[in-house]
Formats: sequence, C-alpha cells, structure tokens
Amino acid sequence: MLKKIISGLMFLILISCGTTTKIVKETKQQTQPYENIEGGNLENNENKLTVAILLPLSGKAEKIGNSMLKSAQLAMFDSKLDNIILKPYDTKGTASGATEAINSVIKDNADIVIGPLFTQTTKAIIDIAAINNLMILSFSDNQSLLDENHNNVYLMGFTQKQEIERIISYLVSNKNYYGFSAMFPSDIYGSSASKTFKDVVFRKDSKIVKIDFYSKNDSNLESKINSLLEMNTYRDEVYKKYKEDKALAKAQGLGNDVEFKYTDDDKIYADALLIPDSGNELNNIADILAKYSGTHKPLLVGTSKWLNNPLYNNANFNGTLFVASNPNDYSSFENNYYSTFNSYPLRVSSLAYDAVKAVMEAYSQAGEKNNLKYAIENYQGFEGANGKYRFLSNGFVERKLSIIKILDGKYEIIDYDNNEFLKY
Repeated sequence: MLKKIISGLMFLILISCGTTTKIVKETKQQTQPYENIEGGNLENNENKLTVAILLPLSGKAEKIGNSMLKSAQLAMFDSKLDNIILKPYDTKGTASGATEAINSVIKDNADIVIGPLFTQTTKAIIDIAAINNLMILSFSDNQSLLDENHNNVYLMGFTQKQEIERIISYLVSNKNYYGFSAMFPSDIYGSSASKTFKDVVFRKDSKIVKIDFYSKNDSNLESKINSLLEMNTYRDEVYKKYKEDKALAKAQGLGNDVEFKYTDDDKIYADALLIPDSGNELNNIADILAKYSGTHKPLLVGTSKWLNNPLYNNANFNGTLFVASNPNDYSSFENNYYSTFNSYPLRVSSLAYDAVKAVMEAYSQAGEKNNLKYAIENYQGFEGANGKYRFLSNGFVERKLSIIKILDGKYEIIDYDNNEFLKY
C-alpha cells in the first residue's frame, strides 16, 4: 500500500499559480526536493513532459480542486513512471482566474493542460490554448465545447450522450422495451440531454411517450409525474391509417372530420422513465413514482449522476437501473485514496486520476512530445479509477459502461461491457 511506502515521511506540496509541484521529503537527516511523487531529480527534467493542471484551488470550489489535486498526485504514485512534471495552477473557479492561469501556463512553456473543471473556465482558455498548440483534457462534460474550430480539446467528464445511448440500447435489446418517457431539469444540461434522448430513441426505432421538465423545488412535480404516467401514444400504423383516412375524406369532399381509430393493443405506454439527474429532485420523483397505483408503471432508470446520491438508503429505488462505469474500479481507487490521505475523495476527483494516468502512460508510449496526441488517441485506451476509457479524435472520451441494478440496498452489475475497444 502507498501509505506504507510513505510512512514516516512528510510531503510538503508547494502550490501556487505557475509553481512546479515539488514534493519535499523531510527526514531528520535531510530535505531533498523532488519534482513529483516518484522522486525524480529536478535536475534531470529535459525529456520530461511538463503537465499543467488547472484547478479551483481557492474560492467556492476549493474543496473539489484540492481533492482532484490529491488524486492527480496519487496517479503519479501508482503509475510507477517518472516522466512528467506536474504544475498546478489556481483558476479560482472563475473565467478570469482561468485566463490568468493559462497565460502563466504558456509563459512556463507547459506541454499539455489537464483541466479546468468547469465549462466556463474551459471556454475561457480554449482559444488561447489552441493558438499556442496546447492540448486540453478538460473535466467538463459539456458537448458544446467540441466543434470543428477546436480539435485540441478532450472532455474527461461523463458525457450524457454515451450514457443515454447505453441505457436505452440495453432496455431495447435485453428487455424488449419500446416506449420511453423522460424528465429533465430545466437548464442547459436538461435541454441538451433531452435532445440526446430523442435522437437515441428515434435511432432505436422506439417511441417517445412524453418528455417533461422540472425546476428546482418544483411545486408541480407530482402533477407532472402523474400526467406523464397516464400518458400514452400509439403505434405508427395507427397514425399512418389516420392520415390515409383524412386524405381520402378530403379527396371525396367529406372534410376533415375523420375518426381516429385504435384498439387497446395500439396504445403505447412508457416502459421506462429516464431521469438523468441527482439531488432532492431525483429522490422526490422516486417517492412519487412509488405511490402510483396505475396499471402502467414504468421502470425508473438513470445515468451515472445517480452515484451522487446515496440511493441505497431509499427503498423506492429498489429494482431500478442506471448506467455508470464499473463501481468496483472506483471502489479500488477510493480505498487507495483513503489509505493515502486518510479521507475519502470527492467522486469527480477520480477524473484527475484518470487524466494524469493517461498522460503519463501515453507519453511513455510516445517516446517524444511530438507524438503525444497520437499516443493519447491510442485505440486500446487506458484503465483507471473509472474503468476502461479512450480518447477519440472528436474530443469525446469513450468509456466502458455497465448497467447497474439497485437491489436490497446494494449495487449489482447486471450487464458488463468487458469487450475490447474496436479499432477505427
């Protein structure tokens, strides 16, 4: 265990904007500076990759930033490689702070940028980084950051596109589900996620029964849920016949008063209700759904955002499904982090671990800095705190995702994705 390795030592991490991460190993006999946790000598750094990590090390998100920095350091311990110099820069969690940080990064001649954490801080540095040929491994999951003008950005965040695709594909293929409803938060994320949901359901030749939105502390949440549960749509053949009858009636001069004909078998209710959210709203929706006594009760399903909630404490989540990376991989990381720092990591900090680990391994494979982008996009990918993942040329990070069932207060993986990544 790492804790045993560093037992009896104290590591003083000097962190400031533009300051190299120096690990000072203190004993009674001497104080020896190290450029990283593996103990590489500061004088032999000509061939080492200078990695700038931009985090909110002060301000409202300071707790998150410092947890992520510890995770980055843990990756350096675990990799057993000694090929990078990690330099933290404080974005203060603001766009202006991120701009100051990236200017310092350029002044310090860094080779690659890990971070920032937020969408707005990432937006603040994209153009500046692109002009200076700097690759960015952002922790954001905002797909709008990726466009044809920015081919230097990768999104380390858990993107809703891949997760919604995975859960819907599983339900269609493995449970023969056909009708889908969803509820999204009334914000930019919800708007984007709803578009993804529509696209995925359409491509799976399935039917959308109803989509609705809710705000924080929505007083109409229960009525919205009940309305959604009673909603149904009809099979395509019914709509097609209705349109044909209307066209015939019009041609015969009979007007538009045509009966919409259907049978009970033609009705489609939602087999599943997708809630890609966390927080109180998610718990409230589960509680409302549990009280519903109607005939057509959909299965509640979600995304990795569910991991932000202690769902196993709420019996109304029993039997529900969500999609996420293999939680066993995260548990190993979490235990490693705790044994090292005597505290538990924030879940998002695992992204910093994965980013640093990937950069170190890619640089080891590349052999030189000019080949780093090619090595980062290695189709076989990497393995980290969130399982297997790889960087795609379009900026997305593809992950191996599992379908997880909440059963009797525990997480049970019911569908692994252990296949190797396909070469493209």
